[in-house]
Amino acid sequence: MVLGVRVSARTWPTRMRQPRSGVLCTVEDDRNRSENRHIGNADEAGKVGTPSHAPFTVTLMPRTYAKNLVHCVYGTKNCVNLIREPQRVLNMTREIARNISIDIIAIGGVDNHIHLLMTLPPARAMANVVRDLKANSSQILRRENRMFRWQDGYAAISVSPSAVRNVVRYIEHQAKHHHARSFQDEYIAMLERAGIAYDARYVWE
Repeated sequence: MVLGVRVSARTWPTRMRQPRSGVLCTVEDDRNRSENRHIGNADEAGKVGTPSHAPFTVTLMPRTYAKNLVHCVYGTKNCVNLIREPQRVLNMTREIARNISIDIIAIGGVDNHIHLLMTLPPARAMANVVRDLKANSSQILRRENRMFRWQDGYAAISVSPSAVRNVVRYIEHQAKHHHARSFQDEYIAMLERAGIAYDARYVWE
């Protein structure tokens, strides 16, 4: 659809602007157009024709609406208790996530693993996000303990918006949960509850 808006051709250069409506308008300077030339016709311009030097080309910009909530869990290599200061590692991981534009809704963990509830942007791959979180935190932790390693894999399970409150509560009370249950039992139970196939020989590598 063409808009009948008059623009002075003397001083207006070619430019683009993004209005709040989400419609991208390109303004073209056309000094050679006739003063009496109309933009479009009566049907296209709502029965109104207005002379103009510079037509507006209107292009609708698509919008993506998505909310991908993911409960992600990963631990240390072979579940060894290598996290000496869990709260420090949680704070570090949250900061790394912020730096790579990942929103962490909740984070918790103990001395051999961490849980994260995150919002995954549509254009981001989960594998790349976890890689960045692990690599950056591991680089720091290995300066203090050369033996530190994260496990190669991870668990990532989608979460319904209606279940967020329960998942947040579960993540924030990790220390309490693991008084009576090991990380290994918790991890396997999560995989089985989500219907994820696994090979027990390689889970902890």
